[in-house]
Amino acid sequence: VLVTHAHPDHFHAQTVVDFLGIHHESVLVSTDEVAAAMAEVPGYEAVAERVIVPSLETGQCTSIDAGGIPTSVCRVMHSGAETPNNIYVVEIDGFTFLHEGDAERTMENFCRVPIPAEGLDVAFLHDRFVFDPDTRKILTETLNPRAVVLIHLRWDAAKATRKRIAELDPEVAENLPPITVFGAETARSTFQPGE
Repeated sequence: VLVTHAHPDHFHAQTVVDFLGIHHESVLVSTDEVAAAMAEVPGYEAVAERVIVPSLETGQCTSIDAGGIPTSVCRVMHSGAETPNNIYVVEIDGFTFLHEGDAERTMENFCRVPIPAEGLDVAFLHDRFVFDPDTRKILTETLNPRAVVLIHLRWDAAKATRKRIAELDPEVAENLPPITVFGAETARSTFQPGE
């Protein structure tokens, strides 16, 4: 279980503790703030040994074994907030994905992320990586995944996002990988930008 940061739209302490209590083979990787919140709820002591909090300062990355899964963790700040946020790069059976959480979207932050030589298969990102020209450079010049899943969208925003992608300038769209849009209710649509 990867938790990028302790905000309630990404994490609920009791739910995670309960999940770990049922799934004894699972571990959790996160921040000090997440672990502290979990320590306040019933059942934490029984799962505490499976909570992994890499010792990182802001701007540092490390590689860990998360329950047998090679995982890179980069500590950055949350976009627009003074909350630590982890960016994860995970490799499972030759498939590599990145999840940014709510990372501050700067080239400096994402240039630190260890992208494997084979590249990323999928990046889970905010829609700003598609629509904001400066943030889009991070997507196309640094991350360069084979596919993107846009996350963190309410259902109504997901519908509007699909429309905005379809209306992208063709010169912009041709440089983007295939994009899947996930709404809050996990409804999705997948298409090549510009189609």
